[in-house]
Amino acid sequence: MRSLEFVLNASVCRHAHALKDHELESAEQLAQAPEKKCPLYERCHGGGMLGRGKLQCIPGHAKDVAANVLFGGAAADSEIEDLARAKIFPPTALGFLDPYENPAAFIVNKQEILERVRVWAELILHGNGAVHQSETPPF
Repeated sequence: MRSLEFVLNASVCRHAHALKDHELESAEQLAQAPEKKCPLYERCHGGGMLGRGKLQCIPGHAKDVAANVLFGGAAADSEIEDLARAKIFPPTALGFLDPYENPAAFIVNKQEILERVRVWAELILHGNGAVHQSETPPF
């Protein structure tokens, strides 16, 4: 499992493609990995696309889940259950985005959102080696 320092330094906005490399283990290695920005980077960081009452980012929530697993020692499933109780799902938000799979699609099904967050969190914690054979990586 990757370190808390690695997860905190990782940016799902700039390092998503590097995160799937299961051999990338340290924050130092991550710092040397080439950046490849999310397809929605400019709109999210410059246009106020995300936020309360707006759209939510699946990889962003997954990073929070991964950090909480490492910081608090809870199981990923427990963190996903906590997320499920949050008041961030439609109709409170417009929907969720998984920008690496389909940047134009708003996902509103809560179970689909939670499953995508779970897959992303495992990817962030372990790299692509954590994704089960029957599942496809989020990008």
